[in-house]
Amino acid sequence: MIELIAPLSLEEIIEKNVALFREVNPTVNLDSDSDYYMPVIQAWSEAEMRLRVETNIGFNQFIWMNAVESGLDSVAEMFGVTRLEGSKPYTRFLFSISRAPDVDIIVPSLLLGGDNGATATIESFTLPAGVGVIERVGFLDEYIESSSIKTEQILTTLPYIAQIKQIENYKQGAIRESDEALRERIRLSFAELSTAGPVKAYIKRVLGADSRIVDTAVWDESYGVTIAIYATEYDSVLEDRVMSVLSDEDQRPLTDRITLVEAVAVSIDISAVVKIETFASQSVVQALIMSSLEADSRKIGEGLSIAQIIEMLFVEGVRDVELLSPTESVPATRSEVVQINNIELSYV
Repeated sequence: MIELIAPLSLEEIIEKNVALFREVNPTVNLDSDSDYYMPVIQAWSEAEMRLRVETNIGFNQFIWMNAVESGLDSVAEMFGVTRLEGSKPYTRFLFSISRAPDVDIIVPSLLLGGDNGATATIESFTLPAGVGVIERVGFLDEYIESSSIKTEQILTTLPYIAQIKQIENYKQGAIRESDEALRERIRLSFAELSTAGPVKAYIKRVLGADSRIVDTAVWDESYGVTIAIYATEYDSVLEDRVMSVLSDEDQRPLTDRITLVEAVAVSIDISAVVKIETFASQSVVQALIMSSLEADSRKIGEGLSIAQIIEMLFVEGVRDVELLSPTESVPATRSEVVQINNIELSYV
């Protein structure tokens, strides 16, 4: 945090205010009259300390590196970036009418209702002649990761009798974008000021296409651009969303020749003997190690070395580490991402 005003301790502020009081009131014996004046000086000092803190916090709300929550949202708009509300989960439905049509009919966008006032939407589609049942995808009108709620009531008025059947639970959604992810997209927005189609311009747009995208990598090919995407769930809906933000005439960074590929997860198992100090608690050490490993987030194309693994295991209270697996550094190609799978630790 940038400190616009020096953050003094309460004791320092009281000392400063006592000196100021004595300067403007030299005839007052502060020691003998302390019961009368000191409570006032202390109250003023506490108010000044709060004002210093609040001023620094408020000032940092105008700086994208330090702003949080609504303050960060406001700053992001200055860079043309808006926080992602998340991704709506979706599922498959069977839409059927009482009699198959003789000609193709256009079914309007369907609003579905369900339990606890939940609603979902199925985009307009064409029901071919002679077909009475068709499978469609519907999106729940809420930004959550998944839901077991049922939305099987058609609220849209139709000129024919129709029914809807939900095949499975809603899934593959995502929650609201975090402050850290939003800051990263603000940083990447500077790349769009270039007219040469920089890699970071692609990355910024891809990360903003779907909240389920964790990381992306971009590289040039002789025929265009290849984009690798690592997401909590990679599907056709995600691909459509990415292509929609890269193919518009007024948004295209460089080329229409874009190939999307799913980043391949390279899973590794970590096995080690952890030697702890005699004064250390095994449960505390284990909690620190697990926290260290969980905090590690590999990016696409970023390998994991033996030294990095040992460093993550070397938390407070650890005297030495004997790494049993892996026995060598784990490389990653430009379309791979290293993920820690199983962790087996023994303590001595």
